[in-house]
Amino acid sequence: AMIPLIVLSYVFVTRQIVKPLRSLTEVSKRIEAGEVGSTVEAKMPNKEFEGLTDSFNSMSSQVKRLIDTVYVEQIAAKDALIESLQAQINPHFLNNTLEMMNWQARMNGDIETSKMIESLGTVLDFSINRNHTKLVRLADELRCVDAYLYIMSMRFGQRLTVEKEIDEALMGFMVPSLILQPLLENAIKYGVEQISQGKIVLKCYKASENIYIEVMNTGKHIDEAGMQHIRDIIDGTYRLEKAEPGMHTSIGIYNVNKRIRLIYGNDYGLSVQLSADDQFISTIKLPMPQEEVR
Repeated sequence: AMIPLIVLSYVFVTRQIVKPLRSLTEVSKRIEAGEVGSTVEAKMPNKEFEGLTDSFNSMSSQVKRLIDTVYVEQIAAKDALIESLQAQINPHFLNNTLEMMNWQARMNGDIETSKMIESLGTVLDFSINRNHTKLVRLADELRCVDAYLYIMSMRFGQRLTVEKEIDEALMGFMVPSLILQPLLENAIKYGVEQISQGKIVLKCYKASENIYIEVMNTGKHIDEAGMQHIRDIIDGTYRLEKAEPGMHTSIGIYNVNKRIRLIYGNDYGLSVQLSADDQFISTIKLPMPQEEVR
């Protein structure tokens, strides 16, 4: 009678140990296979295994957060630069060519062409970002915007009206680089190009200890399904295909939101809405920095 009791006790203790160890092993293999952030959900038989499981789950979650905030941020920033321009292949050649074109235009007295070339040089230089700068002064971001809008004004002429409402007190604060041009490209492509007379309003202001940057544009009416599609692109719910029309601008607004969230957290980023008079509004929300840079 004693032997079966010992056997039963052995089986019971073995099950108490093997089952939780098997759960930990299975989840470890899933993480090794690429499912970063996987956690053990099985119920543990005692406090010792509960403590071990909690530590394991915490470690797994922390690894995922590190990957999201370091690796994914680098990929998103790299994609933003590549999609912005492929000029990194040989930026010196491109800049030297633009300088020669600018010199020739000025020699011929063609001031408008010269200004367009200088504006294009500013946009290219900012987009190439040789120093891989993550944050820039708002004033510098707006300088790139001015250059881009000048080129667009030469393209569309009187079809495009641009208004700005900028809080000058914010000009020295740091913001992520290249967050405005994708919004303006989107406003041009899906707003100004679609109608005979287009208007873009750019606002930068402070409210509730946050910085808000708005791009508002006129255009054709967008129904609720269309707005939801844009929101799905921004938050990554909708997966973009390379051959899809308008992919460049779509990737641009997705990357803007992704980079802001990776830098500041999910309370910040890009959102879109329609105004009461049917204008499309893109709003960037950023935390108010502690200091400004002169």
